[in-house]
Amino acid sequence: MMSAPLRRRLAELDAQIVEQKRVLDELQRTRSDVERELHATATFPVLKLPTEITAEIFLCCLPLFLPLRIPHATFSAPINLARVCQLWRNIVLATPALWSKLDVWVDELSTKVVSQPGLIEGRIDRWFSLARNCPLSFDFHCLGQPFELGRLRGIIHRWSHRIRYIHLHFGPAPLTPAP
Repeated sequence: MMSAPLRRRLAELDAQIVEQKRVLDELQRTRSDVERELHATATFPVLKLPTEITAEIFLCCLPLFLPLRIPHATFSAPINLARVCQLWRNIVLATPALWSKLDVWVDELSTKVVSQPGLIEGRIDRWFSLARNCPLSFDFHCLGQPFELGRLRGIIHRWSHRIRYIHLHFGPAPLTPAP
């Protein structure tokens, strides 16, 4: 008969556990409601700006005198802004002026990259295609690495109808004649 008090104690503990689970479930529901309300009201003000204003702000992020550069383009304003969130990515991709300037420094690229036909040209084409109908500014610097001139001729030919400014700077590096 000693088991009767133990059974009563187990029943009391089970009842307390059930009550604590009910309280915990209620707290979790309340927390979810508060979290949902917080997300509904606590949006970032910058995300509420009209797209046109956000695009103008992004244009102010472009360097005034230092052009965007390959290979450092991954650190440039359009690329960095596009990485913030999906909304900003959409705005960046829809703002052609952000993509209208490009400065290519061949000597800062690895020889492996420079020697692959079409790789540099593909990056330039992708960049300028995002500029849509904007006039283009293109700086090309090749001071030390050999570079096949025909590759550059193709780029210039493809974009010549839109190039507003072009600067080609070749140093002592030998120009490889086009085949």
